[in-house]
Amino acid sequence: MPQAPPPSPSAHPASPSPSLLLSPSSALAFIHDITSRADLIQSEVLHSILRRNSAAEYLRHVVGLSLDSNASSSAETLVNTYKRLAPLATYEDLQPFIRRIADGDKSPILSSYPITEFFTRYIHTYIHTYIYM
Repeated sequence: MPQAPPPSPSAHPASPSPSLLLSPSSALAFIHDITSRADLIQSEVLHSILRRNSAAEYLRHVVGLSLDSNASSSAETLVNTYKRLAPLATYEDLQPFIRRIADGDKSPILSSYPITEFFTRYIHTYIHTYIYM
């Protein structure tokens, strides 16, 4: 996966975000590189997400994708299989899984990694606006 070029040597060491101090030509070259290969980069990111979340129930049962059985498959094969099998999901499709996580289920449901918190501001607004009014 492409990496941003290192900050310019003139960047002040106490700067809070040196990656924002790239020279204009380096920044432009980086942007050109990643946008001219967006399809490849998106496939690499999707492959990485699929591999990291191979134990997730959603991938195994809802999508029907067993990443363990595809361990020897190429990244391209895995990504194409996922794209072919993955349904377009709505919030309503995911709500039972989200509810289980919110209720404390620690099993790998939507992610192989523990989900430890939810940002509920928008959920509260949704419930208040669309259900109680």
